Amino acid sequence: MKHLRVKIIFTLLITGLAISFSSCDRKTYRLEYNLEENQRYNQNVQRVLETITGEEGKQVVINADTRREMTYLGKSMDTYFITMELSYDKMRSINVFDNTALGSPEKIEIDSDNPLTESMLVPLHPGVIYEAIEGIPLSITMTKSGKIQSINGIDKFSEAIMNTLDTDDLVLQPNQSIADIASSLLKKYDEESIKQQLEQVLAYFPEKEVAVGETWNINLHFHESFPITADMEMTLVSVRGNIATIEGSGTASTPGEILSDNPHGEQLLTSLVGSQTCTLKIDLETGLAVEGEIVVEMKGLGERKSTSVKNGEEPVTESTMTPISVKSTLSIEK
Repeated sequence: MKHLRVKIIFTLLITGLAISFSSCDRKTYRLEYNLEENQRYNQNVQRVLETITGEEGKQVVINADTRREMTYLGKSMDTYFITMELSYDKMRSINVFDNTALGSPEKIEIDSDNPLTESMLVPLHPGVIYEAIEGIPLSITMTKSGKIQSINGIDKFSEAIMNTLDTDDLVLQPNQSIADIASSLLKKYDEESIKQQLEQVLAYFPEKEVAVGETWNINLHFHESFPITADMEMTLVSVRGNIATIEGSGTASTPGEILSDNPHGEQLLTSLVGSQTCTLKIDLETGLAVEGEIVVEMKGLGERKSTSVKNGEEPVTESTMTPISVKSTLSIEK
């Protein structure tokens, strides 16, 4: 009987130790941003986007490589929100347009670091635009989980961009006006575009503390030539020292009911579906990713609609369907 009691007590002790160790394994972590006042933080982002349109053998391939060196300057922080200044220190894009599959030798490369000599694109050369907005601070307020609440300073962006337009040298397409060009250009750098651009890099955290192995869901809206919605399940995979690794996967799609205006008087309706995956290594002190990769892959159809009026007759709308595939890889490093 005595031996039985000893065995029971021993078993209870072992069980208690197991529970204790299990509790240690379930340590929770709060993934959030903590940017100290007047402290500068650097982050580099590179996006490589490949867009293929047309049937096999008759395809147009566009490769766009965009790189941004950014500085975040902490301004203030409370329990729920962070205010910081964002400035682009250096921007560069290399765009390659390849029409060789159509039997044309046309292959154009536009590098923002190298000005074009003779081209209708000179007045809109990206290098001139990047130089104009580099260093202009934007005041950003966001939640500690990375959701942007407000952006101030866009008016200075718009003014700098408009000052780069040399309207005397602009070559307009049929049905195109200077107002069309200005509107399209400013839309790339308006508050909503910058909000989406930042959230695609920052907004992956849960609203609560999580343990290793726990999951949460996020929803993102951003632009990759087309408006995209992504729904992802995220997981805290591991914590090593001060670095947490999170991974996510889910669906990505274009909201097919939305028509995006084209500066040439056309409209494009896109219906694409696919996936988004990501792996991010997070500095637990600041919340910033020190390394990461976000991949979006989608396929589907694009419908191009154009309306024309000939000889005073009733407007005629023409529609063409084109296969489209998109792959975007966003790389982040400190």
